[in-house]
Parts: sequence; structure tokens; C-alpha cells
Amino acid sequence: MNSTTHTRRARALALEERVLAGIVTERQLKRAKRVCKRMGSVRWLGTVLVELGYVYRARLESAMAAAGLRAPFAEFLMEAGYVAEEAWAALKLPIETSAGEVAHELVRLELITEPRLQRARGDYLGLPFVEASYEVVDWELFRRLPGRYLREKRVVPLSEDEEAVTVAVADPELIVSDDISNALGKPVRFALATEAWILGAIEAEARRSARTARGDAEELPEDGVPPLTRDLLLAAATRRASDVHIEPLPDRIRIRFRVDGVMLHHTDLPLGLHERLVAQLKVLSECDLADRRHHQDGRFEFEASGGRIFDVRLATYVTVQGEAVVLRLLERIGGCLDLTEIGMTGEVLHVFRDRVLASNSGVVIVTGPTGSGKTTTLYAAIKHLNRDDTKIVTAEDPVEFSLPGVIQCQIAERYGRGFEETLRAVVRHDPDVIVLGEIRDQLSAEIAVQAALTGHKVVSTFHTEDAVGGLLRLLNMDIDAFLVSSTVISIVGQRLVRRLCPVCATLQRPQAEDLALLKLPRDYFGDRELSRPVGCEHCNGSGYRGRLGVYEVLVLGDELRDAVIARAPAHVIRALAQRDGLRTMLDDGILKAIAHTTSLAELHRVVPITVPARPLEELVEVSFSLTSSSTAAKDHQ
Repeated sequence: MNSTTHTRRARALALEERVLAGIVTERQLKRAKRVCKRMGSVRWLGTVLVELGYVYRARLESAMAAAGLRAPFAEFLMEAGYVAEEAWAALKLPIETSAGEVAHELVRLELITEPRLQRARGDYLGLPFVEASYEVVDWELFRRLPGRYLREKRVVPLSEDEEAVTVAVADPELIVSDDISNALGKPVRFALATEAWILGAIEAEARRSARTARGDAEELPEDGVPPLTRDLLLAAATRRASDVHIEPLPDRIRIRFRVDGVMLHHTDLPLGLHERLVAQLKVLSECDLADRRHHQDGRFEFEASGGRIFDVRLATYVTVQGEAVVLRLLERIGGCLDLTEIGMTGEVLHVFRDRVLASNSGVVIVTGPTGSGKTTTLYAAIKHLNRDDTKIVTAEDPVEFSLPGVIQCQIAERYGRGFEETLRAVVRHDPDVIVLGEIRDQLSAEIAVQAALTGHKVVSTFHTEDAVGGLLRLLNMDIDAFLVSSTVISIVGQRLVRRLCPVCATLQRPQAEDLALLKLPRDYFGDRELSRPVGCEHCNGSGYRGRLGVYEVLVLGDELRDAVIARAPAHVIRALAQRDGLRTMLDDGILKAIAHTTSLAELHRVVPITVPARPLEELVEVSFSLTSSSTAAKDHQ
């Protein structure tokens, strides 16, 4: 560390202490310093003041911001969960170490990946993070800076507008913005990128220049997907994202991925690329390129590396900043999953497969909010029912999996093949099982009920919070209570929870906070240890990789049918259902937590708590007896 940096840091620390002294008493500050000294390099003085109850976090942050200061970068990393406290303690660096030095050490020791670190640094400094196709680079602007300077300082100019020039840097602490401003004639805005990306951009320009000198034509992609869009989709496929969110903000385009149900920041792009990127996606999706005043939907096909093919659904949404875009990626795989592969186990699997799906007629509904895996469960059920002696006819929008032996119909309003016409035609096609992609309204609910009354089995999905909510919503659609009671066999409620990463998960006694959030008594798990997430390279630092379902299967018995006819309130129906043996999503999630496949924190994040969990001994006993009997039956066969 040079003397200039040392002097700058000393001044910042002195100013910071004056700020802290202005919001707490001298005695409180001295005590906090003693605590910090005992803890070594792990905690920042400001955080210790908060933890001791001497100042509120909001007051601390306000005072620091007013003085132009912020918490140390290492403290931010620990608070935001990017780096574990134990990992930082092992570095034995002062908490006040500069962001550049912290970044270098963490990456060198492989405690965090460089892209993840730079995203964190962007959050800390309030700067965009860029790691996308080199198409985002303004090559004319690029050539206005000396190549040696670009390589030495790790700088890449990205874009220029009327007010300033945006440049990507690996470490803003090494850059004197006046040098770039003088060379380009405008103020400079910083964006963060990894060193590897910046060096790659410099090499890309060298190759472009060489091609230009030889007079080579620009290579065009065979599938017509432009490089900027292709890079974005490839990154999403690599990170196993289900959705790509393209969001225009006042100063940038924010790109986020939904991975395992959680939104993660991927990159930021210069705002000047917004119209170009949206136009590329609209052309691919056959949307109206000129219409920027209406929300639009479309779809296209995309092939990733390794021959993976994705159906991409596009939805635009007109905002005050411009059109926001969401892309849903649906990979075409060899076939849909089995019931056991989606997370159904124990009593849930036994009841749904051997009782509900084995019935000859009636309505079976899978419920949950958007993104809860209803369609996957629906297809798993169809796969189980698909036999030579059973005719299955579907009405879907869209058809997400092609199932051999199943008569599938795609709803298409533009061709007069709307939902109402299709549903009426399905009944006349002599099916044994009718599959409705979704019960959308009173009409589709009435057709489902009428089909069940004539001896058909109807399987569909519904948007409700839980299984009991599905019953209540049918009644609120003005469907006769007697018809609901006599036709509905079962309603399945479900959610998707993240699977713990098998590489880095570690054992720990359940924390009191997690137990309280799930409304479980402190001694609920006894001496059991459960697994908790840590984070590693395999799971991109999240502690989770993949998802599985948690379920509740409500089967209507006589008492429940009477309650439905009487239009009993929700709490009465829930009490009757639990007394009749219903295992809730919370119960199923607890069994998955003791099987070390998910965590209590994940259950609290996802699972609705409508009634208290059953005693653990009861859950484990039933699950064990069912597993044992299932194994014995297989051995006998």
C-alpha cells in the first residue's frame, strides 16, 4: 500500500470516528471499541454500535451518508451474505481494508468468484455491473483511447450520450477519471466489469480490426439471433434461469435472472442499447416493432450449446422508462418428470398416486400461485395415467410438453379455436381423462364440473394459496355447492422450495429464530441437526441448487363434502381437513428438512402457514411406515 493510499485511509477513518462520536456518547463509543478489539478484525465499529443498541441502523447510515462515507466494503459483504464471517476472519485483514485489496484477496483465495464479487462491489458503490456480449461496446469510442492505457488500467469505453461517457473498469480505485474525461471531452460515468471481460473486449477489438484490414465480411449467426441477444440467452441457459427480466431504469438497463425461483442480478447495460435490444427480441417473437404503447406477447425458439433447445416466451410491459421485457425459457427435454422426480414422497405420493389418480371419475385440481410448479405436477399426473386403455384429451395454452399417446390441443384464439369452443369439443371426443391447462373462469369451471358429472375424470390447475383455497374459490365462482361437493375428488396445494447444495451444506441445530417464524416450539426437533446453506462455486454462492415441490393433498371425505354444501368458512374446512388426515405443505416441508434436502429458512420464505404443524413424531412415523410398506411391496414383486 503506497503512502498516498495510507494517508487517504487514515483521513477517512478519522472522519468516520468523528461522525460516530456525534451520534453516540463517548462512553458508548469507548465500550464499542473495546468489543471490536476483542473480536479482532471481524466487525465494523458502526455495526457493533447498532448491535449494542446504542444507535439505529437507519440513523447510522444517514449520518455516514451525510459525511460522504459508507460502511467498509468487507462489512457490506458480510451483511449482504456474499462472504461468511468465518471466511473473513480467516483472512486476518482489518475491517477497514480498501475495497480493491479485499477484492484481490477474496478472489485470489477463491472465496468468491470475480463476477459475483464485482456484482457486490457494484451494489456497494451504486455502479452498474456489465458482463455481456462485446456488442455493448461502442468501438468508435473505444478507438479514441490509447490501447496501452486501456490494457494497463483495465478500461473499456461502453457508450456516449449528451451528458457523459460510460466506461467499464475492473477497479475504480486505480482510475483517474480526469485522464479519460480529457481524452474523450466529456465527464465519465463508471461501470464495473471483470478483468477477464475487459481483456476479452480488448482482444475482440484487435480481431475486428484484423478482419477489417483483410476486408472480411462480418459473420452472421445461422439462426438469426443477434449476438447481444444470443449472449444473454446463453448466459441464462448456463445459469439454469427460468426467466430473464430486462428492465429499463433511469441510468441503465438492469438484467436479472430468476434462478430456482429467486431473482438474481446478472448484468447492467448502457441505456442507449435499450431500443436495439427490445427491437431484436420483438423481431424474433414476431411482435409489432412500431408499437411501443401496448403490452405485447410473442415466442421464438433458441438453441443453446450442447443441442439444448428452448422455447422462449416474450412479454413486454410498457413503463414510464420504456418497455420492460420478460423472457420465459422452457427447455425441450426428452419427456416430463415422474411423480417421484418432482418431490412427491411418503404419504403425499401414496395418497395422490394410489387414491386420487386411481379414481374413475371426478375433478382433480392442482393449485398454487404462478411459478409454483403446477404444470409440472399436471404433466407428471398425465404421464402416470397415460396407458393404452385410457384416452386422454387436453386443452392447453400453451402445450408445454409433447406426450406420445395423448391427444393434445393448443388453444389459438386467432384461428377461432378459443378456450370455450375447445372445451365444448373435448367432451364430444369420447375421452376417459380430460386435461384442462387451467381453470380460468366460471365457464371453464362449469365445463369441468359437468364433464365430471357425466363420468369423466378431469385434471386441471388453479391459482389459489392452498388446497382449501381452491375449494373456496370454486364456490365463489357461483358454482353450485352441491356440484362442487359431488364432483371434486381432490385438490393438491403446492410450492417449490430450493434444494440445498449437496457440496457445501453443513449441519446445525435449528435456530430459535427459524423455529419462531414457522410457529414451531423450541424443542420441536429435539436433538436433531438439520442442514443449512453455506454457498460455494457449485451453487454460485447461494447455498442452493435446483428445486423440489412441497405438497398437501386434500381428499374430500363425507364431512368435508357436507361442509362444502353448507358453505362453511375456511377455518372450519381446514380444521376438518386436518382432522381427516391432511398433511399440509408445512408438514411435507418439515419432512424434507429432516431429510436434508431443504432448509427451515427456505420453508419460511415459500410455504404458507395456515394451521400449526403436526408433531414431528407423528410425521416421521407415518412417513416411515409408508416407505417401509412400499419397499416391502417392491421386494415381494
